[in-house]
Amino acid sequence: VPSVRLLFSFYATKSFMRSLVGSIRPAIPILLFTLVAVLAFSIFGIELFGCSDGLAFGSDVNNPHVSFDTLDWAIFTMFQVYLTENVDSVRQHTIAAARTEYGVGALVAVLYFAIFQLLTVVLSSL
Repeated sequence: VPSVRLLFSFYATKSFMRSLVGSIRPAIPILLFTLVAVLAFSIFGIELFGCSDGLAFGSDVNNPHVSFDTLDWAIFTMFQVYLTENVDSVRQHTIAAARTEYGVGALVAVLYFAIFQLLTVVLSSL
């Protein structure tokens, strides 16, 4: 590719690119493990809080970014939780939607998010 060759033709750019690639290489296993964790918790979220008739637990008409309807929305929702972006709203909507007669659904939702947050703290400390 000519544009990549042009980047490596300058000494400063070549050394910058080598240091960039060298610094990213140790982080690849952590990034892959994080991706697997987000994917696994997304699938668990679909099983715990989703349903097949389109009215899923955790989905909200007013806030469409909180949903466990499909895999792509579940991944997006768990990525929001991982980045702690709008995490309180995600938790509140999911807990409110997961309430059952005996309160077990809310407890499951709280434990679900607590375990995921604990896992993200452990991943961040590596």
